[in-house]
Parts: sequence; structure tokens; C-alpha cells
Amino acid sequence: MSELHRLPNREDEDVDLPYRMPGILQKAGVLVGLSYSDGWWRTRNLPFLAGTAAGFG
Repeated sequence: MSELHRLPNREDEDVDLPYRMPGILQKAGVLVGLSYSDGWWRTRNLPFLAGTAAGFG
């Protein structure tokens, strides 16, 4: 899956889809986890990402 805080990849993709996707997947029974693959130092932003995802579903 792509980054949570990003612009859409396609013109017809909803701007808020990355924020809603964890909720959509969870409701479908998929176990969701948030992480960073860029660097260990970015893990400080995980609470912010989790809050954004929770706020959208």
C-alpha cells in the first residue's frame, strides 16, 4: 500500500482515499498495520498517522 499522506496517483482517485483505506480494509476483515519503510527516525510520526486514519474511519 502507498503512503497515507500523499496526493492521489490518478485523476479519478478520491483525495481522501488514502485516509479512508485503513478503515475500509478493517471493515472488510483485513488486519491493518501502519509503518514506515523509509527510515526508523520517521516512526515518531506514527501516532499522527494513526490519528488521521482513525479520524477517517
